[in-house]
Amino acid sequence: MGMASSQTSTPLSSEELADRLRPRTIAEILDGAFGLYRNTFGRVVAGQAIMLAPLAPLTLLSPLVSQLLLPLFYTLTQALCYREGMDTLLARRIGLGASLGRAVRDWPVLLFAALLYFVGVVVVAFAAAIPALGVALIAGLATLAPVAAVAAVGAAGMAGVATVAGATYLGLYAPIALFESRWMPLRRSIELVRGAFWKVILTIILVGILVGIPQGVLQLAIWLEDGMRSNLFKIPPQAWHLIGSSAIAILTVPLSVYVTILLWVDRCATRDGTDLAPRPADDAIARIEPI
Repeated sequence: MGMASSQTSTPLSSEELADRLRPRTIAEILDGAFGLYRNTFGRVVAGQAIMLAPLAPLTLLSPLVSQLLLPLFYTLTQALCYREGMDTLLARRIGLGASLGRAVRDWPVLLFAALLYFVGVVVVAFAAAIPALGVALIAGLATLAPVAAVAAVGAAGMAGVATVAGATYLGLYAPIALFESRWMPLRRSIELVRGAFWKVILTIILVGILVGIPQGVLQLAIWLEDGMRSNLFKIPPQAWHLIGSSAIAILTVPLSVYVTILLWVDRCATRDGTDLAPRPADDAIARIEPI
């Protein structure tokens, strides 16, 4: 492993690096994420807009196809945000063009990790619901409708709880896949979250609220205004909704990504001791971000 070529000419000292890669409280994670957001706002907005630009003409021609492709483009913009956030945390900077190229290179890795994450959460939810589903099936065959109904509700509840727990334990998959170069990041995520489940889930809930409120307000405004916009610009409402959703994501996705980065740093520092015993900056960067 070696140091990335994008390092600045004045790298952080060992003490400065250790301070940035230390454990954090929930408040410090959120504050740090907002700091990264402020420092990278112009670059990540511009970079995401460039990446999503090909969707604009396609949205006008076929909103349905654009909606199907949107998750793939979102994963690409997330790759950009993860790299920009980590570069800023380590006081490094490269040109926007090089950053976009790096995000394209990282996209297959992040997409593969996201697929593993989705499958993992589904498997966990299904496994948790199996006992109650079995009871519901047996009760249904025995024509015990009340028992079957209660069991079905129980299965849904167990699946919901398992989904939340699975999403929390597996939720650090992205920085692990990108910065630790692990092709099976789910086990590592479980290891990092174990022992700090409530801290991680509370942080996720708080950032969800912080991001979800403006998302909801902006989305409502898009729905309320789509008739007027369609009349003014002769653009189908579905296209406006998709364009608006993309704009909302461009503004809100970076904050969620930065919280995930700092959660990952916090858990690595706590479990692996990355904030202990200052060491040369080159070695510290290599441990955090192999290339």
